[in-house]
Amino acid sequence: MIYGYARDAFLGSSKLEHQVLQLQRCGATEIVCEFANGLEEKPQLEALVSRLQEGDTLFITDFERLGRAQEQVNRLLGEIETRKANIVIIEQLNADGLS
Repeated sequence: MIYGYARDAFLGSSKLEHQVLQLQRCGATEIVCEFANGLEEKPQLEALVSRLQEGDTLFITDFERLGRAQEQVNRLLGEIETRKANIVIIEQLNADGLS
């Protein structure tokens, strides 16, 4: 399954819509959206990661969507790896000229 995760701190922000469009272009068939700042708990993201299965791919637009606290990001990345799922950061693909 190909998932996408979009997060913004402000309800009604056009940034969220832009993220969703990017995720759709990458083929995400299920997109989870959440409103939380980078330091807050992200229950929708936690639930999404807990559903990942081996071979699934999670697209995010940029690394900060996972959070700003290094400990939180490391824990999420570890959980994704443990589940043998993949994570793709769209911003990194664009920077590497792969888009």
